[in-house]
Amino acid sequence: MKGINCAIAFLMVSTALTAQKTGTVEYKELGLAFTIPQGWVGQETDEGFLMGHNTEPGFILLLPHEYSSLATLRQEAAQGIEDEGVSLKLIGKLDSIGKNGVGGTFTGTLQGQKAKAYIAGLINPHGQGLSIMAAVDSAKYANKHKQLALSVAKS
Repeated sequence: MKGINCAIAFLMVSTALTAQKTGTVEYKELGLAFTIPQGWVGQETDEGFLMGHNTEPGFILLLPHEYSSLATLRQEAAQGIEDEGVSLKLIGKLDSIGKNGVGGTFTGTLQGQKAKAYIAGLINPHGQGLSIMAAVDSAKYANKHKQLALSVAKS
């Protein structure tokens, strides 16, 4: 889960999403497919896939990762995320997500702003794994952000 760069997400969430997608998104070449939550729209970015909502605060960001074992994914998640403009620490324990994933609540800063996020990491037996982050300003975080990340992960 290291290497998540959210600069593009914060810049794009503040503007209207163009080339908006809804429904199911499939990347056959990567062996990945997911469903955008109802009421949310998304678009591809240079790093991954970004989703936003017209009235709900926050964003959902999907990024590929190279981890191939659940143990490594757990270890990396427990260490938190430190990258350019991103400093997020795990609070509490990691949850198991099916047989191939983990998730947890993280708090810290994104581009200098206090943020809280639920991040799910999935191992993909067909190729690159996927990290799913539902993030928002710390004061606006609610259980629905966790549920959004989990709904995308389970889709």
